[in-house]
Formats: sequence, structure tokens, C-alpha cells
Amino acid sequence: MEHSTNSSGSGQEETVASPTGHSEEFAQQRVSNPTKEAWVLDSLKKRHTEFLHKQQIRAFVGTWNVNGKAPPADLGQLTAWLGFVPDNEVELEKLPELVVLGFQELDVRAEAFVYNNSVKDMEWTEAVERSMGGAKQKLVKVASKQLIGMFIMVYVRTDMVDVVTDVQMASVGCGIMGMVGNKGAVAVRLTFRDTPMCFVCAHLAHDGAQVERRNAQFHDLSRRLTFAGSAADADPLTPSADVVGSGATEADRMHSVFDHSYVVWFGDLNYRLAIDTGDMDEILARGEHRSLLGLDQLQIVRMNKQAFAG
Repeated sequence: MEHSTNSSGSGQEETVASPTGHSEEFAQQRVSNPTKEAWVLDSLKKRHTEFLHKQQIRAFVGTWNVNGKAPPADLGQLTAWLGFVPDNEVELEKLPELVVLGFQELDVRAEAFVYNNSVKDMEWTEAVERSMGGAKQKLVKVASKQLIGMFIMVYVRTDMVDVVTDVQMASVGCGIMGMVGNKGAVAVRLTFRDTPMCFVCAHLAHDGAQVERRNAQFHDLSRRLTFAGSAADADPLTPSADVVGSGATEADRMHSVFDHSYVVWFGDLNYRLAIDTGDMDEILARGEHRSLLGLDQLQIVRMNKQAFAG
């Protein structure tokens, strides 16, 4: 994963003011001009090496459908799942800059559909942080969001806290009647230096035959998950999801999931192999594992650009 920093020729970070020097007034006067905006966007992309500096960072993203269970008594299971926790002394620079964890079916009780209870997310948060060992002292939790059984947490490495800004959370249910949070998504957006990123933890329809419903839920969540917008946190090289109308400012516009340089979807997406279990067993018995990749429902809908198409 790369982040970008706007910079001048001297290497110092700077902001860009409007031609008049009054950025707020200029923004208020701006109206939509799709042709001009497309030309500006294309010009920026062609010359981006002149004003963007790229640097790779590491982000650990983990997902777990816990099926309503409590955290394991053996915290070693959580430590193994996290993967980045060292066995001995913790070296700051060897830890990922971002750690994003998502859970599904955290709470499967009937009462969870009626009222929001934070006991489950606190229980899992405490277990995760204990399993981090010494690495926990090098990480700071900057965001968390729960919607019934879905839960997302974001940690930032201590030396990177100052460069992470505009942290926002959102949640949308798309389960029963298309609204209840037994299915849906919780999301966190943030800006790392000058690079906007969005992490979406989703739980989609579970039946193997409901491919079209999962696709529809993806598009529904993409439309309904929004964050408060501003001119400062928008990616200049990403087209806006909305058109700014006459008299509206960038700050009036809500950012969608795709108004970010990087979008990471993860969770229990529930796409399956498009094959009967008996036939799959035969293929596995013959050692033809790779042939199953062509039956992956998620890969099929992506290739057909029905959902999750970049």
C-alpha cells in the first residue's frame, strides 16, 4: 500500500490556495463543469510525479466470523491470527503502520436486534489487545464501530499517529427488510498523510444460491456508506461520486466509499464455490485444486464487473 504526500520543489508540505487567495470564497462560488473537471483530472494524472511523493506502508487487515462465541481462553490463538506479533522484543519499525480488524456475528442473540449492547465488543477488544503483548504499547486505537454482530477496529503505530487525520466511522444495515443490521457493513475512513483510505468490514447474504443478492448488497452498501466531505481530504486524482451543484461547496458533499485512493473490502462476504459438494470432493481427490479457482463466485462476479470491480 502506498501513500502520497503533496509537496513543493523544496520537499516541504504545502497547501494550495485558490487563485484569489480566498479559498473559502472560491469554493463557495464553484459550480459543476464536468468537461473542465475531467480535463483537470486527466492533466493531474499525467503530471502527478511532479507533486506527489510515494512511499510504501504496511497494513495488516484481519477478519473473523466468531459465530457468537466468546474470545478463546488461549490467547495464543488470537496472537497466531494477528500474525504480526513478535515472539520476543518488539521493534517499532517492524510493526505494520496500520492494523485493521473486523469481526462478524459478534452478537447473535435476539436481543441484539432490539438494542445496542457494547459488552461483546469490549470483551473482544480486551482479548485482542492482551494477545498483542508488547506490541500493544506501540499501537494506538483510533477508531472502532459496531453494528449488532459486525465490529471494526483500527490501530495506528505510535510514530504515525500525527500523520493520520480525518478519522470517521459509518455503518449501514442491509439484512432483514433491507435495513436491519444482521447483514451490512461497518466502515472507517482516514487520511494517512495526504492519502485518503477506506476500510469496509461487511457481512453479506449467506446462502450459496444468493449470488445476485450479495452483488446487490455490495452496490447498496457502496451507495449508502457515506462520510462528511471536505475539499482538503478529497483525493485530487479520484473522480467525485457526486456532482457539486450551483452554490454548493465541497464541504457540503458527502464522500462515498470510492472517494478514496485505497478501498479495502473484507469480512464474511459469503461467496462460495459454484459446485456441489460431491463434485468438489472428486476434484480434490484428483488433486485438481487449481480448477476450483474458476468456480469461485467472487472471482466470477469481479471478472464480469457485477460487483467488487476495481
